[in-house]
Amino acid sequence: MLKELVRDALSAQFADCEVTHLHILMVTWELERLQRWQSFHSRSLTYLKEQNDISLESLEYWRNWCSDQGLYYYPHDRETSQHVLENECSTLEHLRRHFNCSEKTATSLGIYDAENLT
Repeated sequence: MLKELVRDALSAQFADCEVTHLHILMVTWELERLQRWQSFHSRSLTYLKEQNDISLESLEYWRNWCSDQGLYYYPHDRETSQHVLENECSTLEHLRRHFNCSEKTATSLGIYDAENLT
């Protein structure tokens, strides 16, 4: 029974590490997404300013559209995502250390084999 409990615990710890790793990947892509959209909106607004010099009404429409799409909100989102990313990386480091320690202990006692992990 002890061997099964240890295997279950290590398997659960490994799953924790994998989930946190995927969170990190997701937040990293969220930061990339925010940067790409901000670049798009910024360039669009510059282009539209150049194209709409004669029509202030049209320019204002596009300026509002870019604003509505998040041109001015992304820095806040980026800060939040960066904070989440830092926390997730710290969590993953802690989980991996804990998992590695548990894995070494179980392996040294002969009740765990890393090949049975997934």
